[in-house]
Amino acid sequence: MTDARSMFRIRVLAAISAIVMLVVALFGFGEVKADSAGNGESAPDTWSKRPLLYISDYDGSKGVADALLDSGCVASLDYLQCPEDMSFLNFIDLVQKSDEFYGISDCCVIVEMSKRFPYQIDDNNLKLLTTAFEEMFSELKKRGCDIMFINGTDEGSFVNYRDFLDYVDIHINTDMLFTFIQNVFYRAVVDCGTDYLSGDLRIHDCTFILDKSVADGSLEASAIGEWFIKYYFITFIRYAYYDNLFGTELTVADLLNDYAHVSVLCHADGDTYYDLFKREYVQLYSYEFNLYFVDRHAYAVSVTWDTEEYTKDWIFDMSVLGYDLIIDADPFPVFVYNSADYDFSEFNSNVCVMNNAYVPVIHDAIVDFVKGYSLDAYDNYDGRCVVSCKAMPVGSDGPFLLFSGGDDWFFIPGWQVIMTQDEYDYYFSASGIF
Repeated sequence: MTDARSMFRIRVLAAISAIVMLVVALFGFGEVKADSAGNGESAPDTWSKRPLLYISDYDGSKGVADALLDSGCVASLDYLQCPEDMSFLNFIDLVQKSDEFYGISDCCVIVEMSKRFPYQIDDNNLKLLTTAFEEMFSELKKRGCDIMFINGTDEGSFVNYRDFLDYVDIHINTDMLFTFIQNVFYRAVVDCGTDYLSGDLRIHDCTFILDKSVADGSLEASAIGEWFIKYYFITFIRYAYYDNLFGTELTVADLLNDYAHVSVLCHADGDTYYDLFKREYVQLYSYEFNLYFVDRHAYAVSVTWDTEEYTKDWIFDMSVLGYDLIIDADPFPVFVYNSADYDFSEFNSNVCVMNNAYVPVIHDAIVDFVKGYSLDAYDNYDGRCVVSCKAMPVGSDGPFLLFSGGDDWFFIPGWQVIMTQDEYDYYFSASGIF
C-alpha cells in the first residue's frame, strides 16, 4: 500500500528541508557549536570519540554528518542515504544484509526517517516498517551501539507498534503537525464536556472553520479534502460515534447535521464559505452564517501552506470574527500550524500558533549524543523510549499539549498508520459519508 498522505507530503518535506538547513547552519560546517548547554551539565574537556553511522532518508542531512566529522566530534563517519525511489523499509533491509553492517560495533548510530511512515495493513504477510526497525535496532544493541532515532511520525500514529523504541537511547520526534491536530480535537472534546478520560470523544454542538489549505478540495459536491478532512476529521468522527455508524445506514453527514450538530465550514473565496456536510454555500456575516455560532463552540484551523498575505488576512478575519460573534464569552481559538515560520506576534491572544520543530533542541541533542553526555534533559514527554524528545522549546507554544503515545483515552484507531484490513475499510470507506 502506498503512503496515503502523499498528497500533502511535498508541503511537509518543505518544512523538513528548512529544519535540516537550519541544523546545518548551526553546526557551521567546520566548528560545531559543541559542549551544548542542552543537558545543563558542564562539558568535560575530553571524551572518547566513537565512530558514527548515520542513516537518513533526506540528502540534506549529509551536511550535518560531515560537520560532526569535520569538527572532531566523532572518530569516523559512515553515511548511508536512502535513494529517493526506494522505500525506507527496503533500504534498511538492504543495509542489514550488507557486508558493512556486519562490521558495525561499539559506535553511535543515528537513524533518521524524516518522511511519515507509510500506511500498512497488518495481515501477517507484509513485513512492517516497525518490525524492520526492531530487527535492526536490537542487533545494533547487541553489538554495543548507542542509537538515536530522529522520526517524522508521531508515536500517536503507531501506538501498538512501538516495541522497537525499547532499543533506542533517545527518540527525537519532529512531527509537529500531528501534535497540532491532536490539540485541535482535544480542545473540542474538553469544551464539549464529554467523559473523555473514559474514552467518550463524541464532540457535539460545534463549528470548525477551515482555511483553503486545510479544506483542500472540499468544495465540490460529495468531495472531501485530501488530508485533514479525510485522514483526521472523518476518521475521528467514525471512531467517536462508532456505535452509531458501524453496521448502520446512518451517514456521517446525517449524524453531524441531525444528531451531533457539528458543522465544517470551508473557505471558498472572499466572504464565501462552504458547509461541507450540508453541501451549501453561505456568506460571511449573513444571518445563516451567524447561526453556526449560536450555542456552539467554534474552532478556526489554518496551516501556512498558502501565501503569507492570504494566511494572515484569513487569520485576522477569524480572530476578529471571534470577538464579533461571541458576546460575554472568550473568543473562539484560531489554531495555526506555522510551517512557513510567518510572524504572528501582532495577532490577538486567541490565535494559537504551533511552530516547526525547534532546531536548537535537535542540534544540542545530536552533539550530546555523539559525545556520550547525559540526555535526560531532553526527555520532555511520556513516550515509549527511555528518553523521548518532542523537538519544541519548553513553554513556548502557548496552549499546546504533548500527548503520550500511550494515552489510551486519546487513542484514535483511524489515525494509525498500521491497521488491520477491516479497520482500514471502515475508517477510509468512501461510502457512508454523504
